[in-house]
Amino acid sequence: FVLDGKQRLTSIIEYLNDEYPLHMETPSAEIEEEEHEIAGKLFSELDESVQDQITSYMLLIYKLDDTTDEQIEDLFYRLNNGTPLTKQQKGKAKMGTDWANKIKGLVNHPLMQEKASFTKLQLRKADNETAILQTMMLLDPEHSLKSISSNDVFKYTQEFKSDKENKASLVQEIEKIMDYLNKAFDNKETVLLKKVHFPMTLLTVTRALELNIDPLDFSDWSAEFKNALKEKGDTTTDYKEFSGAGSVKREKTIGRVNSMKKHFEEYFSQTNIYNVEKQEV
Repeated sequence: FVLDGKQRLTSIIEYLNDEYPLHMETPSAEIEEEEHEIAGKLFSELDESVQDQITSYMLLIYKLDDTTDEQIEDLFYRLNNGTPLTKQQKGKAKMGTDWANKIKGLVNHPLMQEKASFTKLQLRKADNETAILQTMMLLDPEHSLKSISSNDVFKYTQEFKSDKENKASLVQEIEKIMDYLNKAFDNKETVLLKKVHFPMTLLTVTRALELNIDPLDFSDWSAEFKNALKEKGDTTTDYKEFSGAGSVKREKTIGRVNSMKKHFEEYFSQTNIYNVEKQEV
């Protein structure tokens, strides 16, 4: 595997195989004080001494042993871009242009642009795209969730080209969820639409849609849930028990989704407007 210099090595090998001639303006080569015309010539057309000079040239190569795939990817992007890229940025290449544009469409949704709360640093790292992909992973019936870590998000992006119909359906579902939340929140939502809570909030909306909960009533619930996070309000939650160390792992991720949904369902079960039955992921 060549991390850097593949194009140069390929060009050298192709020239040695007579696959192209040198440019017509290539200057002559001087070997042992003797001039050799090489412009416009294939390798086989060069003087023998010139051929020997080329084939005897030593290329400096750095060989990497016992290197993980992650380290290889990191080295590749550092060498080719000058700065390290995030897993999500690397994932775009794996997804392909078509899918990258579909995800970009979700990133440009009014909810993401006006209501979601991602810091400038998170936006530079494409964490908003990561949060969308984490949501897709949680919604995806074809995906076997291990965690929502950056590594697993990156692996998930490699499924897109071979699972087009299912992934397209998920994109539509998330767009519908975003439309709902855009109606629920008038202003920037600085808690539930932060990166850490974003996927859980969108998963809770799926339950709201099932129950035909009005977006404004959802907004009222969100205020109660935020009070519960502060250990205030009438309905308690164990959401925080699934946060902290290892929070990206499957058990804790699903724990937060179920805790938020549980609070949501208990809140609405106390009203006379909706008939709510508890449901777990």
